[in-house]
Amino acid sequence: MEKQICAFCGRWYDIEAMISLHEDGKTFVLYYCEGCFPAVKSNVASLPYSHLFKWVKEGSHNDK
Repeated sequence: MEKQICAFCGRWYDIEAMISLHEDGKTFVLYYCEGCFPAVKSNVASLPYSHLFKWVKEGSHNDK
């Protein structure tokens, strides 16, 4: 099973438990665990350019 590190807490998790952050026009992707996701999403939402970001729950095709 593939693992990914949470960019916020630095712990390793199975990729299915991660939520990724994609910025429009960029290829760099950050992954966050479900525990850190609410804090990170709140921080990103306060940015004036937050509309450029897309959240994706790994293992699904739905945007978060």
